[in-house]
Amino acid sequence: MQDKPSTQRMTTMDAILDAALQLLEQGGERSAGTNHIAAAAGISPGNLYYHFPNREAILRRLFERFADAMRTRDATIAIRTPLSALVEACGMRLGLMWRYRGLLRAMPMLIAHDELQRSTWQEWRERERRLDGNWLRAMQQERLLPDDTNVDALAVNLQQLRLAAILCEPDDSFAVARESVLAPLRALLPASARPTLALSGFPGVSSMGPLAP
Repeated sequence: MQDKPSTQRMTTMDAILDAALQLLEQGGERSAGTNHIAAAAGISPGNLYYHFPNREAILRRLFERFADAMRTRDATIAIRTPLSALVEACGMRLGLMWRYRGLLRAMPMLIAHDELQRSTWQEWRERERRLDGNWLRAMQQERLLPDDTNVDALAVNLQQLRLAAILCEPDDSFAVARESVLAPLRALLPASARPTLALSGFPGVSSMGPLAP
């Protein structure tokens, strides 16, 4: 049985991942070479290579950390009604995606050159669509959505809205990104349900807690 990594090793690995994320956010994919990551983490290149064999392994682990955090927070959502669950899930996901926006903005380039990363990315997107679809179907059963709503297509659109909000908005515009996801949801719902989508009830970055799950 393989021993668990020591606390010191995990701390160093987290420092490497945090540094990689910071560099991706500041300068994009080209700025996150292993030497730059090591310098930003305050360690030697040799120490970095002790923990990760190459840059691809760092970025794969960084995305795994993001996906793990998403799964953990999805599991904590209190399902009071399908609508409140969907709103809470959208807010939580958007907030976490905003914190990892440097990585997500680099993903098109990363998955073009890394088959393992591409597979992990596709699995994550499928899982998120499936969860959205489950909540949307429950909303449909409660007559919050028309019977003829194409739930699978709507789940895809919701995911695309979140990704577009992260990829397209400037770094200081989380509120704009948040509203770009809320507005289409608001338009779908009967007037009586729209107060549930007030911005004050939509989780944001400040309530997300630490980066790592």
